[in-house]
Amino acid sequence: MRVGKPSIFIWEATADETVGKAQDVNRADNRVTVQNHIGQAIPEGEYRLSQAMDDALRAASGALPRGSDGLAHPAFAFVAALGGMGLDIKTVCARLGLPFDTGAVLGRCRIAFDRPMLVDHAYGVHARIVSLIRKSSRRFGGADHLCLATDIRVGTTHFATVELTMIVPVASGTAE
Repeated sequence: MRVGKPSIFIWEATADETVGKAQDVNRADNRVTVQNHIGQAIPEGEYRLSQAMDDALRAASGALPRGSDGLAHPAFAFVAALGGMGLDIKTVCARLGLPFDTGAVLGRCRIAFDRPMLVDHAYGVHARIVSLIRKSSRRFGGADHLCLATDIRVGTTHFATVELTMIVPVASGTAE
């Protein structure tokens, strides 16, 4: 399958709509311009991390039991990023016009900790779109690479930033 000019999406949102519509713009540089007019493209969410959840994850993964310091298993940064966003990934994709049901996959996950997460806390989850790039793909013909950055914090205390890159195959007939 021949892939034509790359498509570029411009993210737009107004104060009245938290998540805007993607507009298809053809440009030769295969880069994305993300314009977020309200400073927060994805609604803020919350993730409550309990001792029981931490115990269950540790048991399922074969990790050591939690110490008396109350530190949660580090995997909860990833869990909080996905489970605590104000919209789920499928809805974010749908609002951007990405065909999630074509087989979206996680292409990359980077986690940067400022401090360990603690059990029995409610974390604010602040997500934003970093980029959306359409690339040609030998396997799919074309795929959109959606990068989200999620900050996990309690009040003004920052715990972690999780950067997720989702790869969404372009629906048949739209790879040009």
